[in-house]
Amino acid sequence: MNIRDQLHELYQSNCVATQFDIIALATSYYHIGIIYKDCEALKNLQLSLYNLTRSRDLLQGKELDCTAIIIVVKTVIAMSEIEEVPRRLNDAIKLCLQYIEQNNFPKPICTHLADVSTEEDLRILLISLYERMIECMKVFYDSDKAGEWINTVHEFLNKRTSIINSLTERCEWSSAVIVMSIHLLNNLRFTETRNCLAAVEYMIMLMERDNQSLDTIPNTVTELKARVADAWLTYTSQILWALSSYKQTNPLNQEELKELLLFTSLSEDLAYISNRITDSRVLNINDAKIVFSYGAEQYELASKHFVAMCNDAARLHAVYKLTLSFTYLASFATDTNTKVHIREQRKTLLYAICTDEHGYPLRLVSHLINILEVWSEALTTFFYALEGTRAFRILYRDLKRERRYVLNMIGYYNERIANGT
Repeated sequence: MNIRDQLHELYQSNCVATQFDIIALATSYYHIGIIYKDCEALKNLQLSLYNLTRSRDLLQGKELDCTAIIIVVKTVIAMSEIEEVPRRLNDAIKLCLQYIEQNNFPKPICTHLADVSTEEDLRILLISLYERMIECMKVFYDSDKAGEWINTVHEFLNKRTSIINSLTERCEWSSAVIVMSIHLLNNLRFTETRNCLAAVEYMIMLMERDNQSLDTIPNTVTELKARVADAWLTYTSQILWALSSYKQTNPLNQEELKELLLFTSLSEDLAYISNRITDSRVLNINDAKIVFSYGAEQYELASKHFVAMCNDAARLHAVYKLTLSFTYLASFATDTNTKVHIREQRKTLLYAICTDEHGYPLRLVSHLINILEVWSEALTTFFYALEGTRAFRILYRDLKRERRYVLNMIGYYNERIANGT
């Protein structure tokens, strides 16, 4: 009789009566499920899901026991990687929330899991698994099924704000909030996004007060600073896009139809941060300039940190978003002088970025092409907007040179991709 048959016999029998026996059998099914999922020589996703489901079923109703929570969460994560549906991750996130809240977060007990070290802090492991699930939820951002899980995640994070003390917890909390803000921003939920990013800034401020501890994880904090600044840049670009596209309507009306997801326990602390930038009203070029300037400041911060991290891809993507912001800003301009000034600012930035003198490696070339294509479209719009004006006659030769440069650079970088050099 092979191992699977023996497990099946135990599963069907009444021999598995004690909590220890149930955990042991569930652990065995989990290990077999992982082998069938991850071992190339034995890979069989159907058998993997079958064994993982057996493990999950055995622990039904026992999930919040300290001996069961880790294996349940790891099992559900593995199942979600096979099925690619948000429901299982949402259930596991809820279990994490319930477990952490009960009896002041009891320390989980791990029973012979091969992929968990006996020396590992299982409280930290559970929080790490939670963060991993939040990351996995990214694939469902554009899905109409995302609403339920985002509410669950926010509930968890909101309740954690009052009991977070350690530097590690603050970093993990901040990272999760940035991830959540991406979903909210993709759905034009600006009030909630602004609240999320303000909360992350506040957490970073608390971390920076503890300078001694901060020295132990400088790279993590630098990454958080880069990510939140980059998220603010995305926020300003998106709000300029939304309000330039819907000047006669309110693109934020979905926020008026439901209770907003806000970090209420931090409301007093976040007010001064949130008040730096609007979440709705951009009525004219002056309002748009304020939003753009804030985004440009955040671009400088993000760019500085990305350079320190040697993350050139993220830095160029930030340039791309700022280039889009120039385009959206220009759509609010009604007079020629303002349009000319915006064009000069854009040209100064992009000439310095897009030149081949930097010797960009091939992996970054697609980012440059994206930037140049937005630049080209903006030039075409500017060209036709000024046609027939005195400024057009003055700038004509310079515009032609600029356009020729942009098209030549697009051709140059496309050729590099084609040649693989």
